[in-house]
Amino acid sequence: MSLLDYSLIKIFHFIPYMKERVYRTSSKIIENILEGILREKNKNRYENKGIKKTHLIKYCRLKSELAENYFNSLKNANYIKIYEEDWGQRKVTYIDITELGYTRYNWFVKINTELKLKTKKEKL
Repeated sequence: MSLLDYSLIKIFHFIPYMKERVYRTSSKIIENILEGILREKNKNRYENKGIKKTHLIKYCRLKSELAENYFNSLKNANYIKIYEEDWGQRKVTYIDITELGYTRYNWFVKINTELKLKTKKEKL
């Protein structure tokens, strides 16, 4: 068996395990961001801080640069509030939802359900 045959066998062995990419629309990403903030607020009802920015990025499965773009546009649209608190020598960034953001979240949920924008897991 040649080296080329071995490399082809190795490549084709992993093909069934490759995942199909699922792309989300911007409305679905915005819905996920607002949903992440609301879920954290429901968990910690007595602490009215919102969610840490790093936790929200991880929850939404976004790259940090893309997340920053969405956070800035949502802040400019007055859907979210972004503020920092001191934590020792560091600063922790929190993101909280506004009343307008809450009403828009309900709109996004309705729009996405009407258009049936679902992720691959929801289709199964």
